[in-house]
Amino acid sequence: MKPKVIAKDLSTEEKIREAAKTLFIQKGYAATRTRDIADLAGINLALLNYYFRSKEKLFNLVMMDVVQSFMKILRTMLDDESTTLAQKLKTGVNNYINLLLENPQLPTFFLNIMQAPTQELEQLLSQLSITPRVVRNLSFFKQMEKQKRRSGSKFDSMQLLVNLISLCIFPFAAKPALDKILGVGHNEFAAMMEQRRALIPLWMRGMLNMQFGK
Repeated sequence: MKPKVIAKDLSTEEKIREAAKTLFIQKGYAATRTRDIADLAGINLALLNYYFRSKEKLFNLVMMDVVQSFMKILRTMLDDESTTLAQKLKTGVNNYINLLLENPQLPTFFLNIMQAPTQELEQLLSQLSITPRVVRNLSFFKQMEKQKRRSGSKFDSMQLLVNLISLCIFPFAAKPALDKILGVGHNEFAAMMEQRRALIPLWMRGMLNMQFGK
């Protein structure tokens, strides 16, 4: 895949970060050279080194940005007290599919990040104020607990959330296989994801109805 062109109206630091994000996601840490980043950003290597002293520092910033983009969608979906559970699910699906259609290689990069050493991952999530206690206190889980008490269901709220994220992300992670095995090309894949944009909330509502009797 040809690297995207970095917008000219960005500051030098922003150009470097955007170039690094593009290349780390496409090629991974080991295959990306700082010279490649400088070339894509349209600057010389000395200027890159002036702003960021090491490739590792740039990678950590990109890793933070990627995790933050995924978690921002979760927070937007899960912590809006004015929306119903069904509305939250629809919002989450829309936002994830939009993000992944624009950045189809993010799932693989994100999954690699999630397999980082436990201490490193915990430090990253802590920096973003993402802890089990914080997450469980979001509006989504409060609404789910209320529904569980009303219905007497023992359904684990995390099952619903994990299913939603998996249904959005897996097709992008499996895209090369879908193309090789099933012949799902670029246009067919985009059409399939637009169908899933409508279908996934219906599947999630079916799961809610089955568990809570509505």
